[in-house]
Amino acid sequence: YHEMAKHISCDTTVLLDPKTAPKEIDRVLSTMLYESRPVYIGVPVDVSHLEVDASGLQTPLKTTLPPDTTAQEIELVTQLRSLLEEKHNPVIIVDGNAIRGGVVDESRKLAEVTGLPCFTTCMGKGGPDESSPKFGGVYQGAGSYPEVAKAVESSDAVFWIGNVQTDFNTGEFTDNVAEDVTIEFQRFFVKVGKTQYDLKMIYVLRALIQSIKEKPLARAASKITWNAYPKNDPKPEAALTQDYLWPASLIGPAT
Repeated sequence: YHEMAKHISCDTTVLLDPKTAPKEIDRVLSTMLYESRPVYIGVPVDVSHLEVDASGLQTPLKTTLPPDTTAQEIELVTQLRSLLEEKHNPVIIVDGNAIRGGVVDESRKLAEVTGLPCFTTCMGKGGPDESSPKFGGVYQGAGSYPEVAKAVESSDAVFWIGNVQTDFNTGEFTDNVAEDVTIEFQRFFVKVGKTQYDLKMIYVLRALIQSIKEKPLARAASKITWNAYPKNDPKPEAALTQDYLWPASLIGPAT
């Protein structure tokens, strides 16, 4: 099982020696906190009852990421501000890695200070404030409501926070947002089109938000002209059918 876990975990250990067990536990947990990814700690039955040195509990594990290079961060924030001000219809998508990466608050604040339409995905549910008048809906490629898909796919600057490219999250990979209009935020990098900056998204988002607070964007807030959740779809009294769950736009006719 340990060999299998190595392929799906960012760090692993099996506690065989009580003398080294505390340091091994701290090492693996520190990796987990830094990477925000799963780890595996194996505790054999004949080791689980043994006593170990508890002095390591006096040293708290680091739960925050180290800061980035300020000069590069300032350069990127300046570029992001320019995109926000120059593009015609930028939007924000708050995806699953925004939740995993601990930037839900920053994502919501960015939507607030920019006034941009803010969308989510299936794996990003719970990230943005869906009660906000700026909430645009759930984007899932061909599985989206048509107006939601049009709003996202016609955007000339998609600020995609924590993009998760899985079959479930993208409507079986039917999402249709071009790379050259995507500004992708991930835990350890921000990618503008094809150019990647090795800067942590949490600090870039915070710096961008602070910049906009100090000097508001030279653009009017965008308006939501579509229904994020069309009413009566399906109608309350209607039966929940396979045709509704699997629309023709997502799955072709049987052959």
